[in-house]
Amino acid sequence: MTATAAQFAANRTNAAKSTGPRTSEGRAVSALNSQRHGLRSEAVSLLPSESRAEWEELFTDLRNEWRPETPTESLLVEKMAAAEWKRRRSEVFEAGGLQYEGASAQDGAGMAFVRDCNKGQTLSLVIRYRRAADAAFMAAKHELERQQARRKLPEGASLPVPLAIDVTVTGEAGEPAEEP
Repeated sequence: MTATAAQFAANRTNAAKSTGPRTSEGRAVSALNSQRHGLRSEAVSLLPSESRAEWEELFTDLRNEWRPETPTESLLVEKMAAAEWKRRRSEVFEAGGLQYEGASAQDGAGMAFVRDCNKGQTLSLVIRYRRAADAAFMAAKHELERQQARRKLPEGASLPVPLAIDVTVTGEAGEPAEEP
Protein backbone atom coordinates (compact mmCIF):
# COMPACT_ATOMS: atom_id res chain seq x y z
CA MET A 1 0.00 0.00 0.00
CA THR A 2 1.59 3.24 -1.12
CA ALA A 3 0.88 6.68 0.21
CA THR A 4 -0.91 9.22 -1.92
CA ALA A 5 0.62 12.50 -3.07
CA ALA A 6 -1.51 14.33 -0.49
CA GLN A 7 -0.19 12.06 2.28
CA PHE A 8 3.40 12.68 1.18
CA ALA A 9 2.80 16.44 1.20
CA ALA A 10 1.17 16.32 4.66
CA ASN A 11 4.07 14.24 5.96
CA ARG A 12 6.62 16.76 4.63
CA THR A 13 4.67 19.66 6.19
CA ASN A 14 4.49 17.92 9.58
CA ALA A 15 8.16 16.93 9.46
CA ALA A 16 9.16 20.56 8.83
CA LYS A 17 7.30 21.58 12.01
CA SER A 18 9.06 18.92 14.11
CA THR A 19 12.45 20.43 14.88
CA GLY A 20 13.15 18.45 18.05
CA PRO A 21 14.14 19.93 21.39
CA ARG A 22 15.13 23.58 21.31
CA THR A 23 16.74 24.09 24.72
CA SER A 24 19.93 22.54 26.05
CA GLU A 25 17.89 20.88 28.82
CA GLY A 26 15.51 19.40 26.23
CA ARG A 27 18.41 18.15 24.13
CA ALA A 28 19.97 16.53 27.21
CA VAL A 29 16.72 14.69 27.97
CA SER A 30 16.25 13.71 24.33
CA ALA A 31 19.78 12.30 24.19
CA LEU A 32 18.75 9.74 26.82
CA ASN A 33 15.63 8.54 24.97
CA SER A 34 17.23 5.25 23.99
CA GLN A 35 19.26 4.87 27.19
CA ARG A 36 18.74 1.52 28.84
CA HIS A 37 20.13 0.02 32.01
CA GLY A 38 23.43 -0.91 30.35
CA LEU A 39 23.81 -4.30 32.03
CA ARG A 40 24.01 -6.17 28.71
CA SER A 41 26.17 -3.73 26.77
CA GLU A 42 29.74 -4.54 25.78
CA ALA A 43 31.10 -1.10 26.58
CA VAL A 44 30.51 0.99 29.67
CA SER A 45 28.22 3.93 29.13
CA LEU A 46 27.68 5.98 32.26
CA LEU A 47 24.12 6.60 33.35
CA PRO A 48 23.24 10.15 34.43
CA SER A 49 23.24 9.08 38.10
CA GLU A 50 26.74 7.56 37.86
CA SER A 51 29.96 9.38 38.57
CA ARG A 52 32.63 9.68 35.88
CA ALA A 53 35.15 10.29 38.68
CA GLU A 54 34.22 6.96 40.33
CA TRP A 55 34.56 5.14 36.99
CA GLU A 56 37.95 6.72 36.36
CA GLU A 57 39.06 5.87 39.91
CA LEU A 58 38.09 2.21 39.43
CA PHE A 59 39.88 2.06 36.07
CA THR A 60 42.98 3.81 37.43
CA ASP A 61 43.10 1.56 40.51
CA LEU A 62 42.97 -1.57 38.33
CA ARG A 63 45.63 -0.18 35.96
CA ASN A 64 47.88 0.61 38.95
CA GLU A 65 47.32 -2.84 40.45
CA TRP A 66 47.91 -4.83 37.26
CA ARG A 67 50.36 -2.47 35.49
CA PRO A 68 49.62 -3.57 31.90
CA GLU A 69 52.57 -3.32 29.52
CA THR A 70 50.99 -4.32 26.21
CA PRO A 71 47.85 -3.24 24.35
CA THR A 72 46.31 -6.66 25.04
CA GLU A 73 46.97 -6.34 28.76
CA SER A 74 45.47 -2.83 28.73
CA LEU A 75 42.37 -4.16 26.98
CA LEU A 76 41.99 -6.91 29.57
CA VAL A 77 42.24 -4.38 32.41
CA GLU A 78 39.55 -2.32 30.70
CA LYS A 79 37.35 -5.42 30.42
CA MET A 80 37.85 -6.08 34.13
CA ALA A 81 36.86 -2.51 34.97
CA ALA A 82 33.75 -2.69 32.76
CA ALA A 83 32.67 -5.98 34.33
CA GLU A 84 33.15 -4.63 37.84
CA TRP A 85 31.19 -1.48 36.96
CA LYS A 86 28.29 -3.57 35.67
CA ARG A 87 28.39 -5.72 38.80
CA ARG A 88 28.13 -2.59 40.95
CA ARG A 89 25.32 -1.27 38.77
CA SER A 90 23.39 -4.51 39.20
CA GLU A 91 23.71 -4.17 42.97
CA VAL A 92 22.21 -0.68 42.78
CA PHE A 93 19.25 -2.01 40.79
CA GLU A 94 18.77 -4.82 43.26
CA ALA A 95 19.24 -2.92 46.52
CA GLY A 96 17.66 0.40 45.71
CA GLY A 97 15.34 -0.64 43.01
CA LEU A 98 13.13 -3.36 44.38
CA GLN A 99 10.60 -0.68 45.30
CA TYR A 100 8.73 -1.16 42.03
CA GLU A 101 8.99 -4.90 41.39
CA GLY A 102 12.38 -4.19 39.96
CA ALA A 103 14.42 -1.06 39.88
CA SER A 104 13.90 2.50 40.93
CA ALA A 105 12.80 5.02 38.35
CA GLN A 106 15.96 7.03 38.94
CA ASP A 107 17.00 8.69 35.65
CA GLY A 108 14.85 6.28 33.66
CA ALA A 109 17.40 3.46 33.79
CA GLY A 110 15.49 1.68 36.53
CA MET A 111 12.27 1.76 34.53
CA ALA A 112 14.15 0.50 31.47
CA PHE A 113 15.35 -2.34 33.61
CA VAL A 114 11.81 -3.11 34.77
CA ARG A 115 10.57 -3.15 31.16
CA ASP A 116 13.43 -5.48 30.29
CA CYS A 117 12.59 -7.90 33.08
CA ASN A 118 9.94 -10.01 31.40
CA LYS A 119 6.95 -9.79 33.70
CA GLY A 120 8.24 -9.89 37.24
CA GLN A 121 11.50 -11.76 36.81
CA THR A 122 13.46 -8.77 38.07
CA LEU A 123 15.40 -10.37 40.89
CA SER A 124 16.38 -13.46 38.92
CA LEU A 125 17.40 -11.30 35.96
CA VAL A 126 19.54 -8.96 38.07
CA ILE A 127 21.24 -12.02 39.59
CA ARG A 128 21.92 -13.37 36.09
CA TYR A 129 23.45 -10.06 35.03
CA ARG A 130 25.59 -9.97 38.18
CA ARG A 131 26.82 -13.53 37.55
CA ALA A 132 27.63 -12.62 33.95
CA ALA A 133 29.61 -9.60 35.15
CA ASP A 134 31.46 -11.73 37.72
CA ALA A 135 32.29 -14.33 35.08
CA ALA A 136 33.50 -11.66 32.63
CA PHE A 137 35.71 -10.14 35.33
CA MET A 138 37.26 -13.50 36.23
CA ALA A 139 37.78 -14.51 32.59
CA ALA A 140 39.59 -11.22 31.87
CA LYS A 141 41.61 -11.54 35.10
CA HIS A 142 42.69 -15.10 34.31
CA GLU A 143 43.69 -14.17 30.77
CA LEU A 144 45.58 -11.12 32.06
CA GLU A 145 47.45 -13.34 34.51
CA ARG A 146 48.36 -15.69 31.65
CA GLN A 147 49.48 -12.82 29.42
CA GLN A 148 51.66 -11.36 32.15
CA ALA A 149 53.12 -14.77 33.02
CA ARG A 150 53.85 -15.42 29.32
CA ARG A 151 55.69 -12.10 29.07
CA LYS A 152 57.98 -13.11 31.95
CA LEU A 153 58.93 -16.50 30.47
CA PRO A 154 62.34 -17.04 28.91
CA GLU A 155 62.46 -17.11 25.11
CA GLY A 156 61.00 -20.33 23.71
CA ALA A 157 59.40 -21.46 26.98
CA SER A 158 55.68 -22.11 27.15
CA LEU A 159 53.12 -21.67 29.86
CA PRO A 160 51.88 -24.75 31.69
CA VAL A 161 48.28 -25.79 31.15
CA PRO A 162 46.02 -23.84 33.54
CA LEU A 163 44.72 -25.68 36.60
CA ALA A 164 41.31 -24.11 36.10
CA ILE A 165 39.47 -22.94 33.02
CA ASP A 166 36.68 -20.44 32.57
CA VAL A 167 33.50 -21.80 31.03
CA THR A 168 30.53 -19.68 30.03
CA VAL A 169 27.25 -21.41 29.32
CA THR A 170 24.81 -19.34 27.31
CA GLY A 171 21.12 -19.62 26.63
CA GLU A 172 19.25 -18.18 23.70
CA ALA A 173 20.67 -15.17 21.89
CA GLY A 174 23.89 -15.20 23.92
CA GLU A 175 22.17 -14.54 27.24
CA PRO A 176 23.64 -16.30 30.28
CA ALA A 177 21.73 -19.50 31.00
CA GLU A 178 19.65 -19.62 34.15
CA GLU A 179 20.66 -21.89 36.99
CA PRO A 180 18.52 -25.04 37.32
